[in-house]
Amino acid sequence: MPPIVWFFAGGAAIALLIFSVVTRFAADRIDNVTERLGDSSRLISHGEYIDEGRPVDVILALTDSSFLYEGRSAHFSLARDWIRQVEYEKVRSGKLMRIHCFGRTFEFRLAADVVPQWELLLPSMQPLAV
Repeated sequence: MPPIVWFFAGGAAIALLIFSVVTRFAADRIDNVTERLGDSSRLISHGEYIDEGRPVDVILALTDSSFLYEGRSAHFSLARDWIRQVEYEKVRSGKLMRIHCFGRTFEFRLAADVVPQWELLLPSMQPLAV
């Protein structure tokens, strides 16, 4: 066999190994969040935080008092009392959930299979009149 074939075969094997390791860590992350929050979480799912147009994989969690999202390098939470508006917009692969808080908008892309649960537990709401 020519050396180029071995090069591509080796590259494909390395790519497959990396993919399986990343997939395994993603499953472990949601298990870790579930374990840490215990029975206090009402909903935990995967999502994407849209950070300046770039999607970042995160784990989203909702408790009675907080909305949390956790990525590889950061963990953030918003008290549900701080949330002033929630809206959902249909996109190709599910829905975009926008949370308005402190004059800032947080956008998360949700997969179609978890959207009904999020809409039930964190329904759309308009800003409160001041």
